[in-house]
Amino acid sequence: MLVLSVGLPGTFTDWGDSVIAALIGRSFGAPKLIAANKLDDIAEAIIVSETENLVVSIRQPDARLRRALLASAKPMIVFLDDPVRSALSLIVNHMHSVVAAVRSISGCCVTLMDFGTIESALVLHPGRDSADPPGTVRKLADYLGLRISDDDIAEIIAECVHTEPEEYRGEAASGGLRATFDALSERDRAILEETLGTYADAFAGKGFNKLIWPRDLFNIADSPTEAAMRDIDIAGRARCLVFGPYMQVFAGNWKARMVLGFSTETVGMPFIVDVGTSVRIAHTTITPDAAGVYEVNLEFTIEDPDHPVEIRVWSERPAFEGHIALGFVSLIPGPVLVPQAASVEAYLAGRLSA
Repeated sequence: MLVLSVGLPGTFTDWGDSVIAALIGRSFGAPKLIAANKLDDIAEAIIVSETENLVVSIRQPDARLRRALLASAKPMIVFLDDPVRSALSLIVNHMHSVVAAVRSISGCCVTLMDFGTIESALVLHPGRDSADPPGTVRKLADYLGLRISDDDIAEIIAECVHTEPEEYRGEAASGGLRATFDALSERDRAILEETLGTYADAFAGKGFNKLIWPRDLFNIADSPTEAAMRDIDIAGRARCLVFGPYMQVFAGNWKARMVLGFSTETVGMPFIVDVGTSVRIAHTTITPDAAGVYEVNLEFTIEDPDHPVEIRVWSERPAFEGHIALGFVSLIPGPVLVPQAASVEAYLAGRLSA
């Protein structure tokens, strides 16, 4: 038996994988669990595996695998965990920084958005399915066509306690995601919510509004490991001043707005703002006529969502003095660009499952 488990990384998805493996084990023998985001990796695992029972954990499928999965009739479980919770899980369990976690989960969200609409898949969400572990185990067994008793369900829940999401453990849970979120600085909490909140709304079927990329996600070119959180000295040769954020977005047309501040010394000096993936795809020039805050607007098209987007600011000629400051970048998608998981009503009513 081959089961595809597609979802955001995190405790809810990990628990789901454990339950799926336990269910299959009771009927067919212990399955092999493999992690794969490429079609070739899955094919190789099937060929070399000594068992026909496989659970394939997929977190950020590439383009070929996405096409194959969307056309597949194989049993598929989709775990649409909350993106902020998923990022917190990376911070707690894998020692990611807030920025690294945001980049990783944002990329996963981009590649998984279509999967909430697959009619043949079982789509689960912690906001709807985590409050009733026995009911969720039953739902998984029914979807996989496996007969199971109430005693079996209780045993499976006990077996999978090591991956059990904290909300299943009640108030006794310690060191949980909520505590981690509360312990973050106000700025770090804002980064998580600003950058990932739009995806959470889209997963819930509320539509896709706009992306916000705060300056925390960008770096100063003269100090590449430093976030662009301070004024940037432009004195010196013409060069790149700011770069980032290396975030993935959906394929299609986008409108970007970058907010920049310029000091008095920069008046009359041209600056280039460009957007690229592996190559430059759009650029514009801004020449401030007075000190102050300016908006730079760019329109561009993304053809391959697997390539992260980079936005850069360049000085076009040498300067003796002057400073610029980055505010933030917002992106608005073109019409009919972003798929929605489902209607809000269907999502909340739990009618996404096959």
